[in-house]
Amino acid sequence: MPAWEGRLTEVERNLLALYVAGLPGSQRRLAICAAAVALLVFAAANVHLVAVAFRSQPGCVAISPDRHNC
Repeated sequence: MPAWEGRLTEVERNLLALYVAGLPGSQRRLAICAAAVALLVFAAANVHLVAVAFRSQPGCVAISPDRHNC
């Protein structure tokens, strides 16, 4: 996720991975599921933003028969 790039150093990312890997089975599954849900919500929000951006664009207007303002 580019917005998070630079927020965690490589060492911090590795420590976080080790922490999650060291969790008991049910907590590990919960942490992984929570991360997956967060990723899906992030992706859905981006899809929504792109869809809204495309819908909010003005329609194509003919300036003259051979020119269009799109």
